[in-house]
Amino acid sequence: MQQLIEKIPEPLKLVGDLAAVAGWVTALSGVLTALFGLGAAFLSFIWAALRIYETKTVQNWLKKRRGCK
Repeated sequence: MQQLIEKIPEPLKLVGDLAAVAGWVTALSGVLTALFGLGAAFLSFIWAALRIYETKTVQNWLKKRRGCK
């Protein structure tokens, strides 16, 4: 999964990040839910979760956790 995300160009990742933030803000305000249902809010959450997962901090935590087992 991480290899797939690494192939996405950084400018496109930035657009995805901005869309995810906009999705969260509008979902929290109820606008997105009223217009498009929960699907777009769910996709925004998934995108943000993937971006957090690929950060160096999370990857270091996972490496340490795997190394301890």
